[in-house]
Amino acid sequence: MEIKNFAIEDIFRFLVTGFWFYFIFSFVSEDKLPFNMGQDSIPFLILALLSIGTMLYFCFRTLVYPLFVRCLDLFPNARSYIKKKYSIKCWVYASDLWQLYQSNNLDDFKGNYKRWLPSIHMLCISSVITLVGSIYYSFHVDNPCPEKKFILWLLFIIFVVSSIVSQVLYELRLLSHLKTHDDTKLTELVERWKSKGEKSA
Repeated sequence: MEIKNFAIEDIFRFLVTGFWFYFIFSFVSEDKLPFNMGQDSIPFLILALLSIGTMLYFCFRTLVYPLFVRCLDLFPNARSYIKKKYSIKCWVYASDLWQLYQSNNLDDFKGNYKRWLPSIHMLCISSVITLVGSIYYSFHVDNPCPEKKFILWLLFIIFVVSSIVSQVLYELRLLSHLKTHDDTKLTELVERWKSKGEKSA
């Protein structure tokens, strides 16, 4: 995500994931909430949730999402399509070329899909938060309530399954869209990259 492409869906994603972190913390904690929900604290609460959500997003985007996407490459997608079509050995290079191609053709390419990816990130981050909360509540809280444990694990399963299904459908939709495009721009991009002397290409 680039600053110039920062949009309302990014604010929504950060706010929702920040709220979900706060909700799970409140759900599993036996202590009082870190701050009250008084009227005077609402602006601070919104800022805090946005900050938490932003930090969670960048940690997730760096540490978890690349592994998540890499595992889902068992399904057809644009990265594997580029890798096979242009005989690129390294998955990372194919992924970089795909990202570059998208960024150069963003408006033509993603169209109505632009808001889909933030929702996937939101589901993924929420699933990670819920998993951590479930583990903490199940194993580190004295006399955990069985109903709470069930709700937490159920929410985790719902979020993780939803994020996987959504990511796969998103990747398949983009792959289908890619196949309708004229290959000239993509071929030129790959050839320029190969001409730079990448030995692994």
